[in-house]
Amino acid sequence: MESIYLGISVVFPLLVYMVIGFTVRKIGWVSRQALAEINKVVFRILMFILVFLNAYTADMEKVFQKESMKLIALAVISLLVVFAIAWIITGKTVEDKKRRSVIFQGIYRSNLILFGLPVSIAVYGEGGVSVISILIVILIPIYNIVAAFVLNGAKRGQGGILNCVGASLTNPMVLGAVGGILFNALQIHVPEIIYTPLSALSKTATPLAFIILGGSLMFSKMKADLKPILMVSVIRLLLIPACVISIGLFMGIRGEGIVGLLCAFASPISVSSYTMAKDLDVASDLAAELVAVTTVASIITMFLWISSLNYFHII
Repeated sequence: MESIYLGISVVFPLLVYMVIGFTVRKIGWVSRQALAEINKVVFRILMFILVFLNAYTADMEKVFQKESMKLIALAVISLLVVFAIAWIITGKTVEDKKRRSVIFQGIYRSNLILFGLPVSIAVYGEGGVSVISILIVILIPIYNIVAAFVLNGAKRGQGGILNCVGASLTNPMVLGAVGGILFNALQIHVPEIIYTPLSALSKTATPLAFIILGGSLMFSKMKADLKPILMVSVIRLLLIPACVISIGLFMGIRGEGIVGLLCAFASPISVSSYTMAKDLDVASDLAAELVAVTTVASIITMFLWISSLNYFHII
């Protein structure tokens, strides 16, 4: 019963935000154009602040501990393997470059911040977020650099690689992650008078992002995209976590480490994958559908993962 409540308590608020967004657009209170304009603020300012503060407040000392290094090595190598598999799958099954880039990032890009943190806290309490914080610092920059590079490449077609690299490195979420790590490593203190409003703003990123996502959903189009949606959902929520967690167990990783891997590789697709696709005008409808479907489906899949691992006393 606790496992069921855990899955619902984490995902249900996100579903509420999406329903609100869908409803206000459906009744005409806000237009799709207005949602696109608000999305720019969310992506370029609020997401930047959210990623920056997570990197800035992370416990960097734990990154260099033996168990953490083992976990980081597995997570990074697994992510590189997922990149390769996603590249092969999308290259052989999707012709349109924009749709291919969105499906590619859908396969690898998990909602580690907005989904992983609540799951970790729900399982281990406030004291159990150090592992997730470490993975956030390591994986989020990789997520965002690769996504920015791939989406910019799809948007520009055969455009110059230097332009693509420049656009990727100036992506707000990449800058937020790098800035947070630098401030953390160099022990640059953010004054309380500045940190307080930044913290408040960061808390608005999740609800606003999901409200915009819900308002952008077009269920009439979802039927046409059913094949890629099902493919990405199965790979993202079942196949990838099954492989990574199995390897983690073989390596002797248990407890918080396994929950960390679960959050990194079994979470639904990051909502920022939609906000980025929308901002760059790269198959944003498909990106919204992938985020929405995997978020809803994760109620079931995350419940199954957590209850199974708990049954065998792994977590």
